[in-house]
Amino acid sequence: MTDLISEIKTGWSQFDLDAVKKLEPLYSPSVTFIEPAGEIKGREAVFDHFRASCENLIECRFLFNESMEIRNANQACLVWDMSFRHRKLNGGKKIVSNGITLLQFDEQIRLHRDWFDLGQAVYENLPLMGTAVRFVKGKMHAHSAS
Repeated sequence: MTDLISEIKTGWSQFDLDAVKKLEPLYSPSVTFIEPAGEIKGREAVFDHFRASCENLIECRFLFNESMEIRNANQACLVWDMSFRHRKLNGGKKIVSNGITLLQFDEQIRLHRDWFDLGQAVYENLPLMGTAVRFVKGKMHAHSAS
């Protein structure tokens, strides 16, 4: 388990097409990948998604918080900060988002589930939509503070 989790963290630490190639054998052919944008089943479909996710990335790094990591015999929970630059988001400037990944595995990863704020990572950084999302968020925070 320790080697598998270490390899996963190393692979995701600098996410790009080379990392995707190295990560693929660590995932089961029947893996399920779940994130706020949806669910994908099967290694081929999951890795097609990962390769597509790299298309407009300038860079993407994950920093794992070792002190908040939880592991047992066949699952692990990893807490991370993702910093990335994307050609179509935020004018290519750095975006930082944080999240948690739950991995379930035997010899390979069979479930990879990510929780993160899709608004923080994507919607707030889109032209036009970002302004609207930030406005609504600001209103919600102002309302909850009263």
